[in-house]
Amino acid sequence: MLVAVGLIVAGCSSDASGDGDSSPTATFDGASCVYDGPDEFEAGSEVTFTLVDTSGTMSVGLGVWKVSEGLTPERILDEGIFNYGSVVNELAAEVTDVGFQVTFLLSDPGPYALNCADRPEGGPALDYATFFTVVG
Repeated sequence: MLVAVGLIVAGCSSDASGDGDSSPTATFDGASCVYDGPDEFEAGSEVTFTLVDTSGTMSVGLGVWKVSEGLTPERILDEGIFNYGSVVNELAAEVTDVGFQVTFLLSDPGPYALNCADRPEGGPALDYATFFTVVG
């Protein structure tokens, strides 16, 4: 069962894989969350993800989850991100003019989900997820 991660309301680069070329970014436009970054990270990496909120609402949060073994991205998207996996510990967060940056420790190998969650005032949460793998 997934425990909800503390979402930061509010996007800038990081060295996710140690090679100096990685800048994982999630851009939220109010209808989708588009991930631009590596498909794989090394186990034990401290990775800073940048969230850019182009929706103008600044009511979006970002979470990273270790996906339970055997689950597919399609099933998680169909059934809801909050039903599966375990929260990754957040190390640091910084609000920026266009969103925020948050650093996570990716300890264990396996599939992970990155989730943008729109938290409109008085409305339901709308969740959008993308996926990457931690190797090592």
